[in-house]
Amino acid sequence: MTVLHFQTSYGYDVVKIYADKAKSAPTDKRPEFQQMIQESSQGLFDVLFVHKLDRFSHDKYDSSSYKQRLKRNGIRLLSVTENLDGSPESIILESLLEGMAEYYSKNLAREVMKGMKENAFQCKNTGGIPPGL
Repeated sequence: MTVLHFQTSYGYDVVKIYADKAKSAPTDKRPEFQQMIQESSQGLFDVLFVHKLDRFSHDKYDSSSYKQRLKRNGIRLLSVTENLDGSPESIILESLLEGMAEYYSKNLAREVMKGMKENAFQCKNTGGIPPGL
């Protein structure tokens, strides 16, 4: 996530970058994410840019809760790749995108588990260090 603060000739200046490297958005247990939420009430920034909304959260309830908190703190959340303008159509599209992100995350977990079980049934290594090495 990138936090932007004030207008430039293009639009905004970056004042801070919050990046949870190698952390997944299905959970809110991300240190940089939590720091960003805490700092949103301190007036350090007024706009939060994400590449896509699914980078904010894969859980539609977490997403809604944290977006409401940002809104109370006067922070606008904007997606770089998804042009949502607050229109009635954008509201329904945003809800759809959040639902799809949660579906994708949970379906991927299910498919990975299915593949790991199949590998285990075939006595193949499912990851990690094989026993006896």
